[in-house]
Amino acid sequence: MLDRVMMAVLLLLSLEPSDGTDTGVMERYQNQVLESGAHSIVDAVNACQEHFGAGQIPLPIELPPVEFTHQYGRCLDTGSVEPHLDIQYIHSLKPENEYRLEVYPAGSGPKLAYLSFREVPLDEDTRGRYYQGPVQSLQLLTYTKGNWQFLLSSSYRPGSKVQEKHLTSIARSHIRYVKRTDPAYAQWGAVAIRETGKKYGADVVDYLYMGRRRLSRDLAEEKFKLWLRKENREFGVYVTVRYHPITRQLVSIDYEEA
Repeated sequence: MLDRVMMAVLLLLSLEPSDGTDTGVMERYQNQVLESGAHSIVDAVNACQEHFGAGQIPLPIELPPVEFTHQYGRCLDTGSVEPHLDIQYIHSLKPENEYRLEVYPAGSGPKLAYLSFREVPLDEDTRGRYYQGPVQSLQLLTYTKGNWQFLLSSSYRPGSKVQEKHLTSIARSHIRYVKRTDPAYAQWGAVAIRETGKKYGADVVDYLYMGRRRLSRDLAEEKFKLWLRKENREFGVYVTVRYHPITRQLVSIDYEEA
C-alpha cells in the first residue's frame, strides 16, 4: 500500500513544470488519472457505499487550507489492494498542494507496522497515529472511528503547504462530526436541548458535545455545553446527562451555568 502511495506522490512531483508555465500539465494529469479509472468523488463514494453495504460513509468535512485544481475518487473493490475508498485533491501547478483520503472498513485497513508512527491524541477516547517520512516522501495520519478506518496523507517536501497541524485539525473536526451523528449522542443531545430549554425558559441557539464517560457498569454520562438566549441575554450552560448504558433509561440531568 505504501508503495502505491509513494508512486502517486512521485507522479505528482513529476508534474511540476520546470519553466513555471502550465503547458500541457493539466491535460497530461487528467489523462493519467482518467486512465487509472478515477471518477467524481460523488460517484466513487456511492460505489463504495454500495460495495460495502454499510450505509453512509461519514467523510471528513474539512480540507487543508490550500488551493486545489483537481479532485478525483475511486472505489477500489477488486485487485490486490484492500477494498477501500480513495479520494485525491491536487493542484496541477503546485505539487506541494496535495492531499489524499483513504477510507477502509475498520479492522481491514493497512497496518503499516513497518513505519515509525507517533501517537497523536485526537479527542478524549480517540488516538491517531502520525508518520512523517524523509523529505520528498510523504506524511500520514491514520485513526479509526465508528465502522471505518481513515488514512489522511500528503506529500512531504520543501515548501509543503499541507502540514501535520492541518491533518490533525481535519481529523478532530471529523471525529466531532461523527459523534454528532452517533445515535446515542443524538438521543441524549436532544434530551439535553429539550430539558435545558424548559428549565431556563430560553431558546437553545447552539451546543457543543463534550464527550462520553462510562462511570460504572450501570451508569454512563454525556456532557454538553449549550448556549441559550432569553430576551436580550445570552449565556452558556454545562449539561450532564446520566443514563443506564444498557437499558438506555435516563437517570439524572445536572446543569451548571458557564
